[in-house]
Amino acid sequence: MQVLKRDDIERSGSSTVEELFRQITAASSVGTRVPAQASGIGTGSIATISLRGLGSGRTLVLINGRRSAVYGGGSAGAAGSSVDISAIPVAAIERVEILKDGASAIYGSDAIAGVVNFILRPDYQGAEITARGGTPAHAGGGTEENVSAYAGMGDLKQDRYNVALGVNFEHVTAITGSHRSFATRYSPGYGNDVTSGFSFPANVALPGKGTRSPGYPDCGPYSLADVYFPNQCRFDNTPFDSVEPAQRKINVNFNGSVVLTGTHRLYGEASFSQVKTTTTVQRSRCRTRTLCCQANPYIAYLANLLATQYPTYVNPAAAPGTGAFLLPPTSPYYPAAFAATNGVKSGQPLNIIYRDFANGLRQTPDTANTARFVGGLKGTAAGWDYDASLLFSEVQVKENLDSGYPLYSQIMPLLDTGAINPFGPTNDAGALAAAKATEFTGQDFSSRSSITSLSATGSRELLALPAGPLSAAVGAELRRETFEYNPAAAVQAGDIAGQGGNTLPESASRTVESGFLEFNAALLEGLEADAAVRYDNYQGIGSTGNPKASLRWQPYSWLLLRASAGTGFRAPSLTDLYAAQARSVTSNGTRDPIRCPTFDLSNASCSFQFTTITGGNPHLTPEKSRTFTLGTILEPIRNLTLDLDSFWIFLKNQIVVGGPQLRNNPAERANGHPVLQLDHAQRGR
Repeated sequence: MQVLKRDDIERSGSSTVEELFRQITAASSVGTRVPAQASGIGTGSIATISLRGLGSGRTLVLINGRRSAVYGGGSAGAAGSSVDISAIPVAAIERVEILKDGASAIYGSDAIAGVVNFILRPDYQGAEITARGGTPAHAGGGTEENVSAYAGMGDLKQDRYNVALGVNFEHVTAITGSHRSFATRYSPGYGNDVTSGFSFPANVALPGKGTRSPGYPDCGPYSLADVYFPNQCRFDNTPFDSVEPAQRKINVNFNGSVVLTGTHRLYGEASFSQVKTTTTVQRSRCRTRTLCCQANPYIAYLANLLATQYPTYVNPAAAPGTGAFLLPPTSPYYPAAFAATNGVKSGQPLNIIYRDFANGLRQTPDTANTARFVGGLKGTAAGWDYDASLLFSEVQVKENLDSGYPLYSQIMPLLDTGAINPFGPTNDAGALAAAKATEFTGQDFSSRSSITSLSATGSRELLALPAGPLSAAVGAELRRETFEYNPAAAVQAGDIAGQGGNTLPESASRTVESGFLEFNAALLEGLEADAAVRYDNYQGIGSTGNPKASLRWQPYSWLLLRASAGTGFRAPSLTDLYAAQARSVTSNGTRDPIRCPTFDLSNASCSFQFTTITGGNPHLTPEKSRTFTLGTILEPIRNLTLDLDSFWIFLKNQIVVGGPQLRNNPAERANGHPVLQLDHAQRGR
């Protein structure tokens, strides 16, 4: 167990929980999500913790020893199985307990990577107001303001009650990639090139000749001439994206206790937090590959356009069922000389690979409202220390699209008229107004996740051993989990450009029953042994029992040795199982192992965006784990502690979100656009 006390947290200078955990050695950037990663992908703006690099879904996050509802926003990946730590204000934390040996029999066998327990300030008396502000050394955003106030009254011993109220406000301004030199996807000197062919000025897909731009090599100011992709203008999105999004956080936290009789105490906790995150991301792509849904109105429109205006036009990238942008030869922006030079027959359109600069940057505010209520009774009865409580925790997330998200069914027909210049500025005010009118604005989804839990624990000393007591602890929990996801009609149809694909409504719930038993014994002076077992029964999944044992030996005051072994069990989350299937695209840089057997930046298949299918998998089985740890703590002098941990975690039946499975479909490969199956996959040992 690693414990960060309030003094430690204040000395760290961290203004957010995310910043605090960047300084924790057991925490890893692998498997962690930050709000900036949500830019433009419709998953909300979650911030998570990942211990041991095993992902936030395997890291159990508790508040005062109890679970909280998962974030849920967007339902995909970590959002559907992880707690949003950005909703926890640093000012409210008394200490943080990090249990690093994992698979806790007491807290949960699903804590395969470990447990992070945030203990909020209890029994506070007095009043305080703190304020802080800061700004980065480099200009361009990132300033922070934080104001918190805490007040409490009542002494449990003398007054037999205590109530405390805390209010916290935080604000962070955005940083975009244009203000940070390291934020670039194009560094050819370092072999880094994940630029996009969807650029402005646009590129043209020419059958048999690949992709070329009429403006090459004059691709500025928004795109660049890439040494690895001759004849193309390439787009680097990072100057336009949020390196750190703008955030505003408001948190109100209340706790109170009343002594009834003797040691029996009634207590309650209530908190509400609102986190609003606004991300900025590059302009949307008006793409040439297959649209997600056959019901999308543009598919029928394009099929009719090909049949009536271009019956002799042949281009696999613009076949019926795709989302091609065809620039007509009647457009004032049609590059006739370029078309003739490249063998385009008279009267034929050009298949344009275009980024929608007519509508500008995408602005996406996500608002997450988190409410949590706990009521309980604790005390001592018949020699047992007991604690019984009822918990309700809920997270409601809504995402709005403020600008930069045109509807495919409206923007694509407009582009097909040739009214918008894909190679330079459009001076026609009417055409620009028409492009702006195609935008979708308003709420694109809302979600709700909740936990209702009834739990009780008890502990006592059973008997005295020569070296110390033999103690026991027992506990049980009955928990109900729910999740709902409600996307707008345009999201269900996959009609919003810049969101990747479609998602459908989702609603699921289940009951979980758990119980544990633990014994702790002092075997010899300085030597303690602990043994525990936990039982879990997940509705629709099954039941499991998981044991754990540990030893703690302190032969000298300055030396501590410890070891543990245990098993774990993590059931698939509700979204792992039931999230609707959706068609999307991979991020830039996805490699086709057949078309690109060896990574080569000159090969377009090594740096491309492929169509994907994502979603839940109702056939998933639980993950299982075996964990072994060894640790040593040395304190050669006062206030200097050296901690060395070794751990071995063996996972079986891993649940993998986004595990690529390339579909070997010759028809799809003939067009150079293979489809990656990215459903929740399961890997063996």
